[in-house]
Amino acid sequence: MIVEDDEEMRRGLRLLLMDAGYEVVATGSVLGAFEALPSSTPDLALLDHVLGDGTAFDLLRAFAARGVPFPSVILTGTADADLAMKLKRCGARGFLTKPAEPDAVLAALERALEESPI
Repeated sequence: MIVEDDEEMRRGLRLLLMDAGYEVVATGSVLGAFEALPSSTPDLALLDHVLGDGTAFDLLRAFAARGVPFPSVILTGTADADLAMKLKRCGARGFLTKPAEPDAVLAALERALEESPI
């Protein structure tokens, strides 16, 4: 699952992940992610930190509330060590600063999947 409110970035990430063999559900909002969750539980989520209708914190809490936490990697516009630590405490497995290189995105996702207890 990709949750990114910038349409161009969301489209690019979707293509990157599809080319790497991932099956992708992409949305641009917290609400869109909540709507997608009842129909499927993703193996992995790539989340923008700040969305128009909430934040990655909202999504991480909702994912945990489902009772089946899945690994998440957060994308953010600012490099902030405190924010990264807070997100990790909420369950994020990785943290990337935008613009992230395609290889860095794929490596972070692979690492998150490998480290996942699921």
